[in-house]
Amino acid sequence: MPETNISIRADERMRIGQQLHNSTCQLLAVLQLNLGRMRREGLDELQATIAECEEIIVQVGCQIRGISRPGPS
Repeated sequence: MPETNISIRADERMRIGQQLHNSTCQLLAVLQLNLGRMRREGLDELQATIAECEEIIVQVGCQIRGISRPGPS
């Protein structure tokens, strides 16, 4: 019985991780594309803010991948 509970929890963690990875990373990719377009078309004074936003998106994506694909527990 305890092994079944562990298996169910592991399956649930994997399902949640996959959903998080799929949905959130897609949204971050759209944001990154839009920021890239803004960078090409934007005002010079916005460049630093756009670059910072792009870096945050990369960091969030890395964190989500780390959460959604954990190693063995």
